[in-house]
Amino acid sequence: ICSVISLVAIVILLIERKEKKRPYLQITFELIRDNLVCLVLRNVGETPAILRKISFSERFVKQLPSGGQTHLRNRDDLSLTLYPNQQWVIDLDVISSTVFQYECHTLDVTLEYSKPRQNRRRYKETSSICFDDYMSFLVYISETDELRQYRINATIRIIQQVPSKNCG
Repeated sequence: ICSVISLVAIVILLIERKEKKRPYLQITFELIRDNLVCLVLRNVGETPAILRKISFSERFVKQLPSGGQTHLRNRDDLSLTLYPNQQWVIDLDVISSTVFQYECHTLDVTLEYSKPRQNRRRYKETSSICFDDYMSFLVYISETDELRQYRINATIRIIQQVPSKNCG
């Protein structure tokens, strides 16, 4: 009985290890520069991923301006490689206050991807981004952002105070 339990434990560990050694793609909603609505596609796995297909809910996409509709067109012919910790940003070409006024507040995204050189084994992830959930939250400005802005403002003040030398 002990050997059977040990064998089961080994099989479980091998399965977990195999799952850990695969790519994991995720797509999230983020605001860039405080209100530009973007989707960020990340590989949070430990191996490269090749994005093969991406699709978006048509009902939401139809509400976007033409630039955003172009960026969110469904693609089933991709071969886009994302390495671990790499990310790509998709601009929806709209600001947050506009998205919050849309009739359809939910964007469904489906990703299909594989490991390099393993096109047969495909992984599929589906995410729903409900912009309604974000409507009541404020944009967080980190202390680092505040410090960076203070430094920029201080530099501008110093430059303005230094008399310019005209050569001539």
